[in-house]
Amino acid sequence: MGTWLMRVWLALMIWPALCLAASPVDISTNPKDPIKGEVFQILFRCQTESNIQPEISFEPVGFEVLGKQAQGLSTRTVFSQGKYTTSREILISYDAKASKAGVVSLRNLVVKIDNRIERDPSVDILVSETPPEPKLVFVAAEVSKKSVFVGEGIIVRYHVFKKTALQSFDIKKYPKLDGFMKRYLQENENPHRVTIDGELFAKSLIYSVRLYPEKAGKLVIDPMEVSATYAQDIYGNMGFGFGLGMRDLKTKTLSSPPVEIDVKALPEANKPTSFTGLVGPHKFELKPGQNQILVNEPLEVRLTISGPGNLENLEAPALWAVPQLEKFDAKSDLSLVGAESAIKVFDYTYLGKQGGQIPALPLELSYFDPDGGRYERIQEQLPSITVAGNANPDVQPTGPKEKASDSASEPDATNVAPRFMGENRWWLQMGFWWGVLALVAILLISRRYQYVWENIKSNRTPMDADLKKLASGQFAVAELVRVLYRLSPESISVRNAIQESKLTDDEKQYFINLLTQVESGEFMRSKQSGPVSMNAKMLKSLRKNLKA
Repeated sequence: MGTWLMRVWLALMIWPALCLAASPVDISTNPKDPIKGEVFQILFRCQTESNIQPEISFEPVGFEVLGKQAQGLSTRTVFSQGKYTTSREILISYDAKASKAGVVSLRNLVVKIDNRIERDPSVDILVSETPPEPKLVFVAAEVSKKSVFVGEGIIVRYHVFKKTALQSFDIKKYPKLDGFMKRYLQENENPHRVTIDGELFAKSLIYSVRLYPEKAGKLVIDPMEVSATYAQDIYGNMGFGFGLGMRDLKTKTLSSPPVEIDVKALPEANKPTSFTGLVGPHKFELKPGQNQILVNEPLEVRLTISGPGNLENLEAPALWAVPQLEKFDAKSDLSLVGAESAIKVFDYTYLGKQGGQIPALPLELSYFDPDGGRYERIQEQLPSITVAGNANPDVQPTGPKEKASDSASEPDATNVAPRFMGENRWWLQMGFWWGVLALVAILLISRRYQYVWENIKSNRTPMDADLKKLASGQFAVAELVRVLYRLSPESISVRNAIQESKLTDDEKQYFINLLTQVESGEFMRSKQSGPVSMNAKMLKSLRKNLKA
């Protein structure tokens, strides 16, 4: 029994070729897997330079020969390297039948062709007991690329292929995909028909994911394990909705073959310091905010990066590192663009820290191009920024102007009256004095109005607007930072200003926690979400401790 198994194993190892080594004669069978008791053909394809039929002789062992046919001569002419080459092939077949399963042989095989003799002591053929079970349903993983760089994205799609109707289908085990950063895709793929090894299957997507290898070496796309219940013949698809094709159902656990991925390390040569870690072509778009700000006023900048790389793990690239600006944590948002690409938006917030001029600065960002095998640099420009004001401005309210002397605005009546009196125009004199009185009244009213208005303006500061926003609960980083910084304007940071203020320890902790939550994005801007409730008691204490 052991010897027979060894021969079967040997036959399986050599059967894909089944030919005479380095010979112009190829031997195969039709069908590929002969069945016990069924007629099959042994085919000899002989390459010849003439039209003469080759002479073939062998001793059949384990089977009988039923007949022989010369199936014809085929000729092919090829033009190569400036000349024509003609090849001829003669096909000869033998009808055969084996009464037992196992290995049958062609012993002492001799083929005489074009005055040459080809010999082989034995050619083995494996005969099966029963026909092999048809492959009606199977699962396979399709990978977009099998050789990639670290950080280069690939797409893996798991499909089910079927030739018959599925009554039920259930995923038992998802792939682990260790060694990869995973981006799960929500793809809809309509079932369609494909041809595999000459057979027609219906192909349906069941799972898809974009992967980014995190280390070099050999990584494996794990199998997916499913349970499928299906009809055992291809006519199961012809149930016409009445269940006629669901006879003889079979439930089987299927597993997709593992797929090996070759991951190459990124080259260290010529790697720029500005390398972002992204692999593949990317676009970078910088949108700076205003070019002039005041001390304690926020500056907002947006950086948009799009491309096929691992944007999930990308940190916000550094922009400014200057004493005039204080940086807060950047907020980010990721959105997918199909299965191949994504867009990540970084929103930066800086605060004017001290007055001064920040010159325009170059900003370089780079990625690795896997097709060209090189690093590509992208140049952006940070604009010049003017920060106006002092770090500790002395804000003095604008007071009322001194009231001008009434006599300075009044005409000299002593010089005018005698002339009018001398002319005996008493009615003009009366009119004049009434006019003087009216003018004085107008001046007094205008001066009083100006005094009141300037007092109103002096009390309407930008901080009032910020406090109003805080009281209504609709605020963002800008308003909160401007108000909290006024607790101690000489401090080097907003948090220090809170700590150095006269607030109680509980009040200090409350505002530090609130600032941290706003910076981290837990509280979104008022345009994007509803108001954030603020403790009225804390707000009252804040108003009391603010420095003008």
